[in-house]
Amino acid sequence: TQLTMRTFHIGGAAQVAGQSKVEASYDGKIKIVNRNVVKNSEGELVAMGRNMQIVIMDPKGQERAAYRITYGARIKVDDGATVKRGDRLAEWNPNALPVLTETDGIVKYEDLVSGLSLKEVADEKTGVSNKVVMDSRGTGSKAQQELRPSMVIVDKKGKTISLPNVGDARYALSVDAMLSVEDGAEVRAGDLLARLPTEGAKTRDI
Repeated sequence: TQLTMRTFHIGGAAQVAGQSKVEASYDGKIKIVNRNVVKNSEGELVAMGRNMQIVIMDPKGQERAAYRITYGARIKVDDGATVKRGDRLAEWNPNALPVLTETDGIVKYEDLVSGLSLKEVADEKTGVSNKVVMDSRGTGSKAQQELRPSMVIVDKKGKTISLPNVGDARYALSVDAMLSVEDGAEVRAGDLLARLPTEGAKTRDI
């Protein structure tokens, strides 16, 4: 058997069985800086910004503590909430970078072809199989080498949804990305489309 030692150090964050979390180190009132959150289909608040901070203020309005929140983290408190020391503020999966949809709609696979750019990988522990993006280069014909695996979010008529300042709601998927939604699934903004393993994370940790 193979034992792997895994320790993570994320500023002020504790590591619990594959989940990182931030807890309040003081009593106080919450202020969210650069607040950019959406409510996903499970009703959870999800951080959609990359420079968000949760700040704890004391009764005089002085800042007691500030926590940087990672993209894709599930936020457990909102602006103006009162927290006690030890309350959970946010949590996320440290072994994977999330690919999140920014809009509600229907998932449509693009260039995700089983056996060419997509393979099924069974989880050793659970036996559940996951769809994982594989490198399609070197699989033969030129047409196959041009595959660009991605997910597009379309409306009920099948038209690709356009995002302000961004363009099409299209999410390119790199090799080893694990898909979290099926083709044709309905999603809400903030829902997980896929997970990209972080450096050193084994597939089974994600």
